[in-house]
Order: sequence, then C-alpha cells, then structure tokens
Amino acid sequence: MEQTTSARQFGCHSRDFLLRAEELVEHFAAAGDERLFFYASLELRFAIEARLHEVISASAQASGAVRGADNEYSATRLLRRLAVLNPAASTPVKISVDNQIEVRRFEYEPVTHRLASIHGQLGALLHYNFFLAAAGAPKMVGPHHL
Repeated sequence: MEQTTSARQFGCHSRDFLLRAEELVEHFAAAGDERLFFYASLELRFAIEARLHEVISASAQASGAVRGADNEYSATRLLRRLAVLNPAASTPVKISVDNQIEVRRFEYEPVTHRLASIHGQLGALLHYNFFLAAAGAPKMVGPHHL
C-alpha cells in the first residue's frame, strides 16, 4: 500500500508513532499537562495498529497472498488475521550475523495478545464517555439527551 507524500513526511511507521508517544510522555512527566497524556495514548494506539498492519502486509507479501485495502483497526481482529496468514508470526526471533568484523543482532518481537489488549484499553480511554465517567457524571443514553 503506497503512502502519500504527506503521510511519509508525518511519519506513519509504527516506530514514528512510538517515538512521538515516548516524547509526549516525557513532556507530560515534566509539565503535568494531562492533554499530553491523552495524545501520547493516541500515538501509542496508532503504533500498535501500524505495527500489526506492517507485519500483516509483510506476511501477505511473503506468502504471495493478495491484500487489498484494509480498514480494520481492532488489534484483536488484526492479530487473528495475522495468525491465519502467518502462524509463526507470534514467535519471537533473534538472529546474529558475524562477518568477522562485527556481530550484528536482529530481533523480531511479535505483537502479542497482551499488546492487542492494551490497544483496546487505550481505545476506551480515548472516548468522550471516559471523561464523563471520570467526572462521575451519569452516562447519557437515548435521544432525549441529544
């Protein structure tokens, strides 16, 4: 899937989202501005989702599977899709390459069910109802509250 130029400039790779989340957490810790915590949560959620899409895309390409547009954002469903495409994707892998000058180590850390669960918990945090519940307000349901 080809990203637009503006998307590449923004940095839509899972690492980009993770780096922004870490930076926002540092600023939150220093300033205590709660808004930064919520933006960090959003960036972390994006990072998990992006990582799953990246691994699914690589697995589909490696297996020769055709992968069309994908609008899925649920980490649990994406993880299930990945397990079908590549059952070995849930196995961590460590590789060392020694070329007699240096040893290079590579690691593949899979997206786990725990991380998918965190994705869901972050999603619950990023909805308006979270603020209502935190303030102790009764939940508004039904058309008479509109």
